[in-house]
Formats: sequence, structure tokens, C-alpha cells
Amino acid sequence: MSIEGGIRGGPWKGRAQNRKRYPGAFPLSESQLNLIEELAKNAPLNPNQLKKITKKAYSFVYNTLKEAERRKILSLRLEKNQKGTNSRMYDLDLEGVLLVLRRWSRNPELSMRNKHQIFKTIERYGPKLPLVFGKWKYFTDAGLGEIVWARLWLLLGTHASNPFRRGTGYYWWLEMEPQMTRFFFLWDFYRGDDNPITGFDFKTWMTVIKNDAEIRAFVTQELEHERKTLNGQQALVEKILSFVSSS
Repeated sequence: MSIEGGIRGGPWKGRAQNRKRYPGAFPLSESQLNLIEELAKNAPLNPNQLKKITKKAYSFVYNTLKEAERRKILSLRLEKNQKGTNSRMYDLDLEGVLLVLRRWSRNPELSMRNKHQIFKTIERYGPKLPLVFGKWKYFTDAGLGEIVWARLWLLLGTHASNPFRRGTGYYWWLEMEPQMTRFFFLWDFYRGDDNPITGFDFKTWMTVIKNDAEIRAFVTQELEHERKTLNGQQALVEKILSFVSSS
């Protein structure tokens, strides 16, 4: 199920009673998604602040934020305001970051138009995906800005249909963050020079991985796991071959 919603199609629009009765069964509306995008550009914000920016009804803003929080798109913290009371401050969670990045890069024209906002968001939310978002400046300083953006774009598209939950996905034994990090660095790893990303150079990519201690440690750990798995598979294949070849 996509984080944008659940059941698609059908005459659900305007059926507030059904939305309340079946939370999460319907996709967020375009107006709700636009509201989340506005929050992403100015977060953290409380409902009143977002209402002033978007000029939407307070009830719509509040309910959208609550629903986005329930879907783990947004996170909430309580913060003391000037009146000495607690304000509900909303910010993007990792799912929310991925959502807005995907919406801002739905096609090449949008990607170019939103390029500044996309990269600003990636760098701002570095701690949400530290070895990817948190290393963005390292990648661009190494001259790999276009390559890492292409790899992130593939990650966003994959996440839209398979959200890297533990127990599912390419690396089902991992939690969401390490699954996504592994996909970013090692997707199509064995294709080497035949990688489908235009301009991708395997040796340069390996050098960038090698020259950062944190990235190197993570990739080494995952490749050690890969080697152990392959050795186990090879041993099994040899047993099977020995059995079927014997008289």
C-alpha cells in the first residue's frame, strides 16, 4: 500500500463519513498532498502557521496534519510558545521526505523546476537517511551530483511500489533505513560497467564508497553478508549436483 493512500478509484471524494470510518483506506487528496508540500518548504510548523501560509480552513489543516501523522508521513513534537502553552509542531518524517521528493520529481520538467528545493530538502533532512541524504555534499564535491540524483530517483520510484518494510522488499531481513541505503549503493552492483545509469563509472563509484569511512563500513558489512549467502548457495548447488550426477 502506498503511503499516499490505499484504495484507489471509486467515488470516495467528499465522503467524510467513510474516511472517518475507514482511516487509511482512501488516498490523500491532491489538496492534502499540496498542504504537506507547503509544510515541507517551511517546517517545522504548527497548524495555525500552516493555515496562514496556505490560507486553508483550520479544520482542513488540522485534520490533514493528524492524518499525515497517523500515516507516519509527519512527526509531531510539543514546543513551548510565547504564551507558555504547548504548540503542536509538525515536521517531515522519512516517509514524508520521500513523498515530497517523489512529487517534486515526477517528470524531468518538474525535477528541473524544483531542483533547488529538492537539494535543499535532501541536505536539511540528512539525519533521516544519513549515508545518503547526509552525504549529499560529499557526493557532489566528488563530481557525482547527476549520478547520485539518478540513483536516488530510482530509489524513490522503487519505494513508491515497495516501501522497503522489514520482511518484504529486496533485502527483507533489514529494517527500512538500511534497506534503502543498501539499495542506493548496491542496486545493480554486479552489472559494473554495464550499469543502466548514463555516465555511471563503476571504478569511480567504488572509489567514492572507499574514501568515506562510514559508507565503506556499511558497504563492507553488506558485501560480507552477500559473500556468506553466496558461499552457502554454492555449497548447496554442489550438493545437488553431486546427488543428481551420482549413479
